[in-house]
Amino acid sequence: VRENLSQNGVAFISYNTYPGWKIKDVVRDLMLLAARDKDSTEERLKAAKEALLVYKEVLLTKLGENYEDKIPAKLLLHWIDSVLEKDDFYVAHEFLEEINDPFYFKDFNAMLVKNELAYLCEYGLEDLFVPDIGIEHVDNYKDSKFKDRIDLEQFMDIVSNKVFRQSLIVHAKAYESVANKQIGPSDVNKIHVVADFVKKDDGWYDKFALMPKDISWLCEVFYKMYPASINLSQILEILPEDKLAVYSAFVRLLTNSASAMIVKDELKDIEYAPNHSRLKTNLAGYIKYFLNHKDNADITFANKFGLTERLDRLDYYIFLLLDGKNNLEEIAAKSLKFIKENSIKISDKNGKELKNEKLVTHLKGYIVGTAKIASMLYLLEEI
Repeated sequence: VRENLSQNGVAFISYNTYPGWKIKDVVRDLMLLAARDKDSTEERLKAAKEALLVYKEVLLTKLGENYEDKIPAKLLLHWIDSVLEKDDFYVAHEFLEEINDPFYFKDFNAMLVKNELAYLCEYGLEDLFVPDIGIEHVDNYKDSKFKDRIDLEQFMDIVSNKVFRQSLIVHAKAYESVANKQIGPSDVNKIHVVADFVKKDDGWYDKFALMPKDISWLCEVFYKMYPASINLSQILEILPEDKLAVYSAFVRLLTNSASAMIVKDELKDIEYAPNHSRLKTNLAGYIKYFLNHKDNADITFANKFGLTERLDRLDYYIFLLLDGKNNLEEIAAKSLKFIKENSIKISDKNGKELKNEKLVTHLKGYIVGTAKIASMLYLLEEI
């Protein structure tokens, strides 16, 4: 990192941490033990999952025998179920790789210091915006006991049983210039935020959880703007008379939504229209790779923010037709030809293959949807 980081550059490092990973180590150690005599990834996965199911049966049987006093059975069951629910590629990478060495944050920081680097903050800024636990006497203890920020972060990791960090790293000298800087509204206003929320009967949800009721109004604002980004100034225009409440709600949204995406520059909601927008010119080669390597691609399709979508060859082909010149009719005609040349079958919801006019009608709607996906993945640019 030090050798490749510019003078004022920022590096992103994600890593597994203790103490949260200590209980996951038990799960991983069992999986490695069960899979040690297997050669292929498929065999190792099968053996590892079989062992987890056996261990799960043991834990469930022992739950009613005061077993929790001897071993954290409920937490082990949680992580076993979590592993069994994950995709095989993730399980193989996270639990069956030979090297997976979590460590305490303080030890990570020691490695940084040794290499003349410094911890700046977490990627999600939660250590800046939510420095408290929320229990008054605990927060008072924390503030009086841990004056060093590294010790404080380690304390927070322990009491929250942290399993994973996404840290921003800078050169030690670069950190010295901002070490004593206080973060205020003017600084928060420099960031742009994208958040996608869904309204349900009991409130607004992001991808993972229900949002606090008192920021429901702000969730609705983000919902209406998505996929465009919003910054603090734009929200202040809605409620200019109560700046403190707006600032507080903005920070609460950032710290409560695990799926809110913080970006440096404004992101626009660019919909496809001839002579108005097009596929970003620097993405054509990238899209062509997936069009030509659908079944043997060495990488997974993602945009510059790491966002992915389930796509097929027709989607990639349509992306390439969003060139700022083709209209819907032209894209439909070319896509229809592509479908016939590649013997692609498109069926209705009942599994019946669509043909002739029904296929054309369906295809036009499909193209509109695919163009929307391109917009939501920020693949388009204004002409």
